[in-house]
Amino acid sequence: MSAITLRALLIVSGLFLGTALAEAHAHQCIDVDILSSPARVRAGSNARMVAGVVNCGSCETPVHLDAWLVDPDNMSRIHLGGERLRLREGEGRRVRLRLAIPNGVPSGRYMLVLTGETSGGYMDLARAPIAVVPGPTLDIPRLLARLDANPDDDEAMDALFVVAESMLEPASGELEAAEPVPAQGSITGEIVHKRGNKIRVVNRLGRTKTVKVDRATVIRDENGNPLRFNQLHEGDRVEVDYDSSGTATLITKL
Repeated sequence: MSAITLRALLIVSGLFLGTALAEAHAHQCIDVDILSSPARVRAGSNARMVAGVVNCGSCETPVHLDAWLVDPDNMSRIHLGGERLRLREGEGRRVRLRLAIPNGVPSGRYMLVLTGETSGGYMDLARAPIAVVPGPTLDIPRLLARLDANPDDDEAMDALFVVAESMLEPASGELEAAEPVPAQGSITGEIVHKRGNKIRVVNRLGRTKTVKVDRATVIRDENGNPLRFNQLHEGDRVEVDYDSSGTATLITKL
């Protein structure tokens, strides 16, 4: 084979390879948009946004959506949440994303940036303005004074526990901010303190609840077998139903 023929073959092969790669990259295509988002959020809180994503490519495509809080002054970013989905060719979808705003984010104006990326590396993004305002603060000295006057003040103890958990929370925003649980409802988590006829339970999100146990409280294991209160220990995982007075109605040891 002559040098000219070999050179021509390499050129043709290169053109063919380049065309094939271009077609492969064009095979995946997405278009993302922010359909609705909060104009203002509090540090240490949770919010929601609605994203729109369309598969404009020619095949079924997996997509990874991520929401970011971006400081326009230094372009630093904080991950707020994400979602994975798969779209058929030509399919469009509305996706709700939970935004976990970390504690300690300085107040100010930011950009909410939505990114969408396919498995092949194709990426699109959308932006919307957003403001961060200070979260609610607790008067820690006053809470400590309340506990000094009344060591059994469960409300003050729970509030201080929330503060302590939020200080240990990672700055990435991957975990939901610690918030008190409702006055009536249920909580599943670990018994972190047991004193007298009360237990304090903390769930995996850092939420805490202290409940009282009385004669009417039903205590059982996950198979329904009855248990006594003295069979509950710190470190046990439990599911607790409680009423508006903070009294446990049902405790299930898991």
